Amino acid sequence: MSKYEEKSAKFYEFAPKVGSVDIDDTVFQFCDHVQKVEGTYYATAFYEGDQREGSDKNGIVYQQISSAYLAFVPLDLVETLKPKYDDQGQTADMLERLKLTIKDMNSKEYVRRAA
Repeated sequence: MSKYEEKSAKFYEFAPKVGSVDIDDTVFQFCDHVQKVEGTYYATAFYEGDQREGSDKNGIVYQQISSAYLAFVPLDLVETLKPKYDDQGQTADMLERLKLTIKDMNSKEYVRRAA
């Protein structure tokens, strides 16, 4: 039996809300993706509200990529965030993965090699 089958049905009810946090008066929903912006890695999130460009007072960088408006959140801010919903630890785990990944990626020069 896979570990996913061992989870209660309630565990999966939160799927549309996993990754959700509040930053000031805006709801952000993170995914397990980091983005390099001007040499630094950030956590990637979707956000509700007006479409923005540039950066804000928190150091969040807003960009449109294709038809999506995304927010790139710096590590120091990610380290302070708390999940918006009680989703049985899924968002907390995601934030922890993001923090570890960003720290690792920013600590060394990542070189992409072709196979």
